[in-house]
Amino acid sequence: AAVWVSVPGVAVWAGALSAEGCGARWSAAGGVALVAGSPCTLRAPPVSGWCVAAFGALTPAREKAMAAITAGEHLLLASPTGSGKTLAGFLVLLSELTRLAHEGQLEERPYVVYVSPLKALVNDVAKNLQRPLDGIASTCGSMGLPDPRIRVAIRTGDTMPGERAKQLRKPPHIMVTTPESLALLLASEGWR
Repeated sequence: AAVWVSVPGVAVWAGALSAEGCGARWSAAGGVALVAGSPCTLRAPPVSGWCVAAFGALTPAREKAMAAITAGEHLLLASPTGSGKTLAGFLVLLSELTRLAHEGQLEERPYVVYVSPLKALVNDVAKNLQRPLDGIASTCGSMGLPDPRIRVAIRTGDTMPGERAKQLRKPPHIMVTTPESLALLLASEGWR
């Protein structure tokens, strides 16, 4: 899975999606390409369409981050809060997950783990992902495409046992968590 770590003011992109599933498409040669002619044109047309409608042009932080992630590079991006670091990473990932869904290849497993050092930020990230997910679903509908139904889940020490069991039965595609909860997930036999 891809790992995205957040510290206020800094974003760290740690690698590419695994070779299983869509990882082979994250090479410099065939990556999740930004299409020439528009800085916000991603590989999945519904994500690109939503991005252009929502933002028009990319901020410099988003443009640089998306280019590096698209090229399969590791990334350390320091930029002011609100400049688009996190969304830049997620737009590339949402584009790839949307493409996989429309090709019938989106599996019932986590593809992305977002790790935040603060529990309060975990909730903010999950909440802030809803806007692009809703926009992508709407754009898919206007293009005559099905909603990719990308699932996001939060996993912290406060996650109720019923929700934890639900996450095992129907894993999210994007898991938003804290370092402590990630350590517990990795040690858990059900998540291996």
